[in-house]
Amino acid sequence: MMGASVTYQFNLIFTNRLWQKAEYMALLFLATCLMAAPVLMTVYQGVMAARGNELTMGSGKLVIWLALAGSILVAGMGAFKLRGLSQRSSFSAVGFAVMPILIGLVSAIAVVKQLAFMDENSGMVNYGAIKQMAEITDMPDCKSDIVLAHYEYGQPVVYRCPKAYVLNALTSNPFVPWPDYIEGTSVQLGQAMDQFNEQAKNKQ
Repeated sequence: MMGASVTYQFNLIFTNRLWQKAEYMALLFLATCLMAAPVLMTVYQGVMAARGNELTMGSGKLVIWLALAGSILVAGMGAFKLRGLSQRSSFSAVGFAVMPILIGLVSAIAVVKQLAFMDENSGMVNYGAIKQMAEITDMPDCKSDIVLAHYEYGQPVVYRCPKAYVLNALTSNPFVPWPDYIEGTSVQLGQAMDQFNEQAKNKQ
């Protein structure tokens, strides 16, 4: 019975009948939820914090990978739907197939850029507090108090300054979706962070 069900689902996904089935919409909804995992996690954490519940700092990496999987699945489903259309299909039908492809591709690009940027030397920095204690003039376009920073001692900081919001903020992998940020390098921010690290070492 289980084998027959798996075979049915496989045939449903990889045949031109996919777009005609209600299962397509259910699968598309599931894929969209996966793609929106960072947003859903941010909302969940906000609700928990508003209720006064204790939140623990997690890595947040799984949420990012789920978003990538969902993005690929959404784009793939759109491609299969487009493949199943005839040349006489209406403009709205073609648009309904192309839209998931575009959304999935944009989301996948954002996630890949995030995964490429964040590593063991990257994290969220309280830029608002730092610029009150050190003179930083080489980030004139950054208006946010929080930035994502790739920091190595003695090197300029590569930063991403959010234009609007930060997802996954209560994790070690905060997510600023592309292209909603300003990216650049800052020698002065790197020097300020070097100085703070030296002061912290001297106090130990």
